[in-house]
Amino acid sequence: MIVVRRGNDDNRARRGDDDGRSWIGALVAVWRSRRGLSQLALAREVGLAQRNLSFIESGRSRPRRSTVDRLAEAMDIPARKRNALHVAAGFPPCYPELGLASEAVAPYRFAVERLLQVHEPCPAFAIDRWWNVVTANEGAVRFTALFGPPPADLLTGMLAPGPIREALENYAEVAATIMRRLRREVADAAPDGKLQQMLDRVQRLVGPLPATTGETGDLLVCPRFRVHGQTIATVSMIARFGQAREVSLDELRIELLYPADAVGEAFFRNLADAAVPRAALPGIT
Repeated sequence: MIVVRRGNDDNRARRGDDDGRSWIGALVAVWRSRRGLSQLALAREVGLAQRNLSFIESGRSRPRRSTVDRLAEAMDIPARKRNALHVAAGFPPCYPELGLASEAVAPYRFAVERLLQVHEPCPAFAIDRWWNVVTANEGAVRFTALFGPPPADLLTGMLAPGPIREALENYAEVAATIMRRLRREVADAAPDGKLQQMLDRVQRLVGPLPATTGETGDLLVCPRFRVHGQTIATVSMIARFGQAREVSLDELRIELLYPADAVGEAFFRNLADAAVPRAALPGIT
């Protein structure tokens, strides 16, 4: 069972490595390694001489703020970790963390709510960095209500033993796909103790998966749910804000579930037609 543990790398980066590298130099080296880039490739991407990048990583020189920005962009570093990169270089954080309830975030919150609304009657969830459901549309409430009370988080709801897991005909494929995604998120977020704990816990819940998982020849792993004697094939897509300049928005993900065929489309429409008011259903908040 693979466990992703990146905390040691970031801890070394914060205090400088044993060879005396600066905080910023160690962090740049950690991220370059995570992205599988050579010094030469990264230097070319940001318009630096390889020697200059080597000096930054070794602590012989300190980058300008604009150079830190270019390095973060080239390595596609998340907003929260870009802040850490700037602080390590001696600059203030570049992105605020206002929270989704902030008035300044209201226009973008409206955009999320609009996306959830237009996705009806199919399920759509907005989740945070820890897979907590921030909000969901009516379609999501109706669908999850078929399996009992709403899960504490989407990750546990899909993978932990229970009604949703039992309804997934291709559980092993779905679990393997989600686990790969979670490992990537843990690596990018490290050190994030809560996310690492989620990975550890979910790996115990999932257990060993077949070695051939994912070798079906399908272009996508599409969750198939067995509901009321029908197989409901779905396609999952993830939406996010591009170039978000606020930490909470950068970490927000919209999980969109589409029907994969006419049977699934009819199922979600019929579920909406037969729906009772949302207040009478287990709520997702």
